[in-house]
This record gives sequence, C-alpha cells and structure tokens, in this order.
Amino acid sequence: MVIREQKNHLLLVTQPAHAWLSGQIAEHWGGNGYVRPEPWKEMCLAAARHDHGWTGRDMRLVRNPATGAPYDFRNMPIGEHMDIWDRSVTLVAESNRYAALLVSRHVMNLFSMHDFSGEPDDIRSKAKQFKEKQQELQERLITSCKRDEFYSSFLTDDTLEKHRRLLSAFDYLSLYVILGNAEKSALSDVPSGKSGSGTIQLENKEEAAGNDAGPEANGLLQTCAVSPWPFLTDRLSLRCDAIRLKTFCADQEELDRVMEQGDRVLFTVELVPE
Repeated sequence: MVIREQKNHLLLVTQPAHAWLSGQIAEHWGGNGYVRPEPWKEMCLAAARHDHGWTGRDMRLVRNPATGAPYDFRNMPIGEHMDIWDRSVTLVAESNRYAALLVSRHVMNLFSMHDFSGEPDDIRSKAKQFKEKQQELQERLITSCKRDEFYSSFLTDDTLEKHRRLLSAFDYLSLYVILGNAEKSALSDVPSGKSGSGTIQLENKEEAAGNDAGPEANGLLQTCAVSPWPFLTDRLSLRCDAIRLKTFCADQEELDRVMEQGDRVLFTVELVPE
C-alpha cells in the first residue's frame, strides 16, 4: 500500500493501482529523444503489473500501533516483501517471459538496496534463497527467450539493464506523484536515444483548492511538472482509484471494517511540461 497523508485523512493507493499508473506512464512514453525501446508491449506489461504480487494483500492491511495508520510498502517487514516480489514475478510470467525477466531484474535491484547485515539469521537465510531463486529464474527465462527469434536480440546485458532502468523510472514517477512529495526530485540515468541517458526533473505543484476540504470531498488532483518532457502528448492525465480513511483507526478491528467498506475515490494526476 502507498499511503499519502492529507490534513484530515489518509489516502491509500494499492500497489496494483500504483503499478497501473506506471503502465499509463509507459503507454505515453516516447517524446523528445526518450525513445520506446523494443519490445515495447512487453515493457508496458512489466510496468503495469510489476506489483501484482500485492493483489489481495493490500486489502488486508495491518495496523501500526505506533501511528494508528496501516503499515505501507516503506515500513513492512523485508521477509514479507520478498514473498510479494516473488509472487509479482510469478504472476507476470504467466503472461509473458520477457516482461517477467524485466520485473525480476527490477525487484532484484530493490532487493540489493536493503542492508541485511542487521537482520536475524532466518531473514538472511531467506534472502540468500530468494536471490538464488531469482537468479535461476532469470537464467531459465533468458534460455527460453533465446530460442525465440523475436526476443533473442534483446538479451544482451546492456539492453536488459537499459530496460530495467526505464521500468524503475516509471515506478519512481508513479510513486512520486502519489505521495505528493513537496521537494523537487530528479530521475537520473533515464535511457534516451540509442545509447545515451538523461535526467528528468520532477516537481509536484500545490494541490488544487478543495483537495483537503474534508473526508467527504471527491477524490484528489495532483499536478506534476516534468522537464524535459518525455511523452508523446502535450499533457498527460493519469488516474486510478484510491481508498480514503477518514480517521486513524483505533484498533485492527476498525481498520478491517474500514477496508471492507472501501471508501473509494478517484485519484487523478496531471503531468505537464515545465
């Protein structure tokens, strides 16, 4: 779950919904030198479904007793995160081998960012098994794709890494606009052209009037300025459902009840050139 704090309520976006925003970003990519590398359909599939291992899990949230809010993707136990990453790769593999290969490389990049030195023995052992499983899976997927004339030319380390970086860019941009970070940010090392890369500046603009009018307000609109503009259209509108929590929940039973009721609203993002 991605959780955004508003003045008087929380806005929750499920990980599959966040991934759908990533897929919408990918669908419109390809302007001002930020080309669409082949195989593009598989890239869009990977972007739109890279977090589908969270399906179902985000509707059974666990209350953080220290805050009264649910745990989100940033503070959930790493052991559970590995299980979700593994399911995400497996689910994408049911649709396409190459997309699953990209998602596996994406989650392994996230995995590599975690410091396991302070984790208990059982988690370090699980991390070792997870890493080995993903490496073996990637080898099997590459071997399978090599037998296919269409995919064989995309399996160099350079091409796979370029595609992985692009998937990470879609993932980051989606999270940035959902969280509504006030600080400017930058997407660095974004693949562009045949062999180059560039940096894309991001800035969330002040929220539209009425976004914090109260829990009864309809949805939320976030505008984000992007420079240089990497899309095929002059402006880009994205949307997904969000779940609104009117208050911090007093206990797990209340959180379960609120999630079952599912107070859904529309979350809309307008990406504009700087």
